[in-house]
Amino acid sequence: MKKLIYLFTLMMLVAFTSCNNSSEDEAVQSFSGTIISRAINGNEVVFSQGNTQCTINLTKRTVQFSSDFKDADGHVQSLNSPVMDFVFKTSNILSFNGDGTSGEINDLNGYLDLGTGMFWYSLSLSDGTLVVSSTHPLYAYAKTVISNGEGTPYEHENSAYKFILDDTGETCTMYISNFISNTSGSIQASLIMYEGLQVTTTATGYTITADEAASNFSSTYTITGLHFNLDNQCRTISGSFKVNGYDFNVSGSLFPEMAN
Repeated sequence: MKKLIYLFTLMMLVAFTSCNNSSEDEAVQSFSGTIISRAINGNEVVFSQGNTQCTINLTKRTVQFSSDFKDADGHVQSLNSPVMDFVFKTSNILSFNGDGTSGEINDLNGYLDLGTGMFWYSLSLSDGTLVVSSTHPLYAYAKTVISNGEGTPYEHENSAYKFILDDTGETCTMYISNFISNTSGSIQASLIMYEGLQVTTTATGYTITADEAASNFSSTYTITGLHFNLDNQCRTISGSFKVNGYDFNVSGSLFPEMAN
């Protein structure tokens, strides 16, 4: 089970603000926050950033949310989901599915991690457009392999990776919790940040790259040759980068059920 090693990251970067509306009879939790979306129809891909609000009734085990996104023609669409039943995949992670409020929206399904605030959903529009939306991606369930061509590579699951995209979807800031810079296994920084990474939005996902990026922590931990791929539904991550002659290979997922 994932250790509580990215708690500091989550305190700083939790995707949602929350409000507990519990009464004596029902336990209700409300969340609101920023959401990013990709609308894909053939070769047409449109990135957008909007807002979402979600209400979870833990007593009745139902979820309902509103969200806005741009379709493949660049028009803003507003989604008000029906009240949907959810099931707990783990003690903190719930999943849901259901149709939208009209025939324009189909195949609506999603996940919410009550521990990290990570929210993700996908749907299809009547014209065949796939829409994939999430709060800024937090890959809390990640494996990092560090090597330098000598000795045994060091493999760990201590770090989480979060990407904050700007409102154009062209650049992002990456945060790594519990950063380990070499094969010693020692944590050098509880939270480290890299700004100005390039983002390319495609029909098959996001590509994040940087020839070189300095950290906010120390110039010692400058990254080179960074290349990450976020899959078509933004559910999994794979990629690599270098720090001080060490190779880092990363793979992971937003939620444990989505792991490769």
